[in-house]
Amino acid sequence: MEGLRKKLITVAILASIFLVMQLGVYVLTINEFRVDLRTLEDIDSFMENVLELRRYETNFSYEITQKDIDEIMQYTSVLRTGIQDIHKSPVAPQYEEGLQEFTNNLIAYDKLVLKARETGGAEPEAIRVYGHKMRMFSRKVRDINRAYIAERLKSIMYIPSTIMFLFGGSLIVALGTLTVATIKQINFIKQTTRKIAQGDFRHIDSSSAGYDTYPMIIRAFNRMIGELDSRQEQLIQSKKLAAIGTLTSGIAHEVNNPLNNISLTAEAILEEYDDLSKEEGIEMLDDIVSEVSRASNVVNNLLDFSRIHGQMILEPIDIGNVVKATLRLIRNQIMLSGVQLKTNLARERLCINGDSDSIKQVFVNLCLNAIQAMPDGGLLTISIHTDDEKMIIVKVTDTGTGMPPEVVDKIFDPFFTTKPVGKGTGLGLSVVYGIVNKHEGYIEVNSAAGQGTTFTVAFPRRPMKNDSESCS
Repeated sequence: MEGLRKKLITVAILASIFLVMQLGVYVLTINEFRVDLRTLEDIDSFMENVLELRRYETNFSYEITQKDIDEIMQYTSVLRTGIQDIHKSPVAPQYEEGLQEFTNNLIAYDKLVLKARETGGAEPEAIRVYGHKMRMFSRKVRDINRAYIAERLKSIMYIPSTIMFLFGGSLIVALGTLTVATIKQINFIKQTTRKIAQGDFRHIDSSSAGYDTYPMIIRAFNRMIGELDSRQEQLIQSKKLAAIGTLTSGIAHEVNNPLNNISLTAEAILEEYDDLSKEEGIEMLDDIVSEVSRASNVVNNLLDFSRIHGQMILEPIDIGNVVKATLRLIRNQIMLSGVQLKTNLARERLCINGDSDSIKQVFVNLCLNAIQAMPDGGLLTISIHTDDEKMIIVKVTDTGTGMPPEVVDKIFDPFFTTKPVGKGTGLGLSVVYGIVNKHEGYIEVNSAAGQGTTFTVAFPRRPMKNDSESCS
């Protein structure tokens, strides 16, 4: 996020510099244009002075007064001064040679006028020739400067549109680049958040994950992961302490009931031994055996529950083969229950590092629970696929009775069960949860009353270096 902020600041600074520079250039251009425009005004005045000068030429052919000659001399003086203004024009090089000729013509014109004033002898024809040449030159100068001003005006008109086009295009490109970068960072945050929500507290390695452009985000996530991991450890410890109480009460309840029944039945046999018939004795002994079996199941489930905290042998296994082996184990239960089985297993090898027997136990528990949730038959669906997180997803779906939210919240708690007394110990899904956790995976449940249940189990996929690598 820090990198994105720096990019936004950089774009804002560059855009500001660009606009300031363009505004400066535009202001300078406008000022230069004003100077050129004043020069054109001076040239137009120069042209008018030439025309005013020539108004007196006809008088030389008839009668020229001293006053007229004095006015002509004033105009020629103004024209000599105006030559300096013509020199200031940026297009003066285009008529530099003609300007010298104009100066010579003006001098000659001035001499003829002075001669006329001093001697009274005017040369009207010569004066008109020089006047005509000066007029033609002044017109040429005016036309050249007007054409130049027209071109400058066009260029000035184009500058704002060009600036906006360049600025707008640059801004679109910059914003497009930043938008792509922002979307990538948002996707990265979403993916990482989903991993953390699924219980994956492994630190993010920027060099191996290809996220080296998000150092600040990665540091923040790693810091959060470390804190969550630490807090989870504390939570696990507190859960373990709470589980001890749950286990104690559960064991007391689940074992005490069959022991009480055994004790009562044994006392009855002792008290009524002489009066009991053979059939009654056998029936009471069958009750004792049944209660012993019930207590034994509790103990075995406790052993299974405790075994998940022991050492597992992790090796490359094909999750598809494990699911197929599981289905072979429970084939009879599926047939007798009237449940239809539908599988959608991947054709490719999907390998994980896992303990085969423990993974089988996971799917046996989930499948048997699904079968028991469909007492009147239904459809059991098992599918396997991979997701973008390089996880292998196994879904076990039934069309059974489903579970309300308050049951779903407690489904993985030890000794929590919705089955009648004597039908379940409430340890099956706790065992499943522990096994999945040991394999660095996660398990989720999605259920609603009357709408069936889906258990989603995910394991990290083990990348295979080549096709010949073993994966049983």
